[in-house]
Amino acid sequence: MLEGIIQIGNSMLSSGGDMISNLVKDVPSQNRKGKQMHVLKFCFNTQKDEFKLDAREEIDSGTALKYAFIGSADGPASPQWFATSSSYLYHITETLSNLTKVDLGDELNKKLKAIFENYYVDLGDGFKPKNRYILNYKKYGVGEEDVLETLDKVEEEETEKDEKQRYKNITSSLKKAYSREFENYVKTEFDIKKDEIGLYTILVDGTPLSDFKEYRQAILKSKQGNKSSKKIKGFCSMCGSSENLTSDLSRMKIKYYTTNQIIFASELKSYDKNMLLCSNCLNKLTSGENYIKNKLNTRLVGFTVYLIPHFIVGSPMNKKDLDKVSDNIQYSFNTVKNLTGVDDLKTEIQNIVDMRNGDTYFLINIMFYKKSNQATKIQKLIKDVNPSVFQKIMDNYYTVAKLGRKIMGINYKLNIDLQTFYFMTPVRLKNSEPMNYRKLLQMYDAILTQRSLKLDEFIRGVISCAKIEFFDEEGYNVNGKSGIYNTILKANFCIKFLEYMGCIEEGEKMDISNLKVKDDLKVYILNMGYDEQQSAMFLLGCLIGEIGNAQYKRMGEDRKPILNKLNFGGVDKNKVIRLTNEVFNKLIQEKIRKYNEVTFSECKRLMDANKNLWKLNKHENLFYILSGYSYDTTKAMLNKGGKENEQ
Repeated sequence: MLEGIIQIGNSMLSSGGDMISNLVKDVPSQNRKGKQMHVLKFCFNTQKDEFKLDAREEIDSGTALKYAFIGSADGPASPQWFATSSSYLYHITETLSNLTKVDLGDELNKKLKAIFENYYVDLGDGFKPKNRYILNYKKYGVGEEDVLETLDKVEEEETEKDEKQRYKNITSSLKKAYSREFENYVKTEFDIKKDEIGLYTILVDGTPLSDFKEYRQAILKSKQGNKSSKKIKGFCSMCGSSENLTSDLSRMKIKYYTTNQIIFASELKSYDKNMLLCSNCLNKLTSGENYIKNKLNTRLVGFTVYLIPHFIVGSPMNKKDLDKVSDNIQYSFNTVKNLTGVDDLKTEIQNIVDMRNGDTYFLINIMFYKKSNQATKIQKLIKDVNPSVFQKIMDNYYTVAKLGRKIMGINYKLNIDLQTFYFMTPVRLKNSEPMNYRKLLQMYDAILTQRSLKLDEFIRGVISCAKIEFFDEEGYNVNGKSGIYNTILKANFCIKFLEYMGCIEEGEKMDISNLKVKDDLKVYILNMGYDEQQSAMFLLGCLIGEIGNAQYKRMGEDRKPILNKLNFGGVDKNKVIRLTNEVFNKLIQEKIRKYNEVTFSECKRLMDANKNLWKLNKHENLFYILSGYSYDTTKAMLNKGGKENEQ
């Protein structure tokens, strides 16, 4: 994967432009509501001792490059000194303080020091450096609250005895006060809300700080890693060079390589033996990471994802070729993750396959990650994904949709895509963030690399989802509004999808020629590839569905007491026998035995024929019982064009 990122960086650097242009982060020109985004300028005039804000400039495709927006300084505790930021808080508090400590030449440093001393208020030693200084609003007519008066008021109200916690509380209260004052002023003065501002930049005497060559040189220097007084001996891990080596990779944006822990891979406190990069490869790595964050960053349900191509044969020679590859990768992945409403996209997906039939051949590394401050926690790395898998997913999407219409009728709507499997695997959520996601990401790994999955584990996950839906449990990714019948029936088609993808082996089908049930049940059993034991449980479930429908019609109020006979912990062989007897009695009680005698007889025949060879476990028994219930319930709904609910 590291090689793939450096390949991308090499393409960017070889396409011309300076290094800064390859570090620039994309900024949207419109917000989520479709409103135009603006640049808010902090304009300092050292000659007239003036300060004003300017929000007239609208953001376009060249704005980020114009103001050298490269994000925040590397590292969670690093001093923030970049002149262009996506947060105004930095410029109100710490940016100018930190800029005075950066070597920008005598003339510019003198101006910045004057701005810092004249325009900012020192709150005292009790505050951390990043919170110690605040722009003096009132002095320059931006707002009406005096910083020191506000501080006195907040200190009087704070009663915390612990000194550290006291200053923490005061800092929090101050931030709320000056943030409110700043945002109100901007809204009143420019009629612009906070979410309509994309960038905040600093101007000194009418010139953006990003225009000064000294400032740009300082940015590049900060990206080179810490210079060591001693020359590191060795060879670059990528190109083999022995010149200008560094082992300091702390400034990497995609932090998949441990650099700050003593682990078994090192045995020494120095990481020099593990990973060395020369200055050229480090520049390529930095440029490649930035390109990936801008162009190959996407989402899959609750996860953020990087799509990183690795060129095995050939490579994109310029940015235009690279953009073409990236656009196709993004488009293909985003298509197969959500195919709802898609009618004809085979041609578009084929583009990425055709591209690999020429002089360029590449695989894709798919990284599921979570950002935490400046750190990147890798949740799952799916390596060496063949792009042709997107075409196969699309083909199997159509195949399964066609199968659904064949079995359930033309009115049955079915879409199986990557997002579908998110709702087939229970994932606990905390503040909308997925927690126990390991099994789900293993499933995505298997689908995208066409590796084997255990059917039993998939079934267990589906049963858990059904239980969560049935009892309306909270804190999971499962939505109970669709009903367990919808989840279980769709899960059966998911199994067929996984079979077509080569992730699950197709089981031994039973001979349905001697099966004396309705033709629609035969069609379902045949196409789902059920064996005799699975078919027996399926037919038992269909009978439960008939009982449930009768109870619903008789009792109303969405009641189906028969479902209470099912244990979501599983139904073992002995419980199956008891459940079969209870079903028979309920058929009599609901006066529908005569309509279902043949189905019950065939169910019992298959059970008796396999009682000494029973191989299904308790979860599989329950799954196929619920499959029959789901099929029968859905069929009833489709036939009458209505909608039923379940208890």
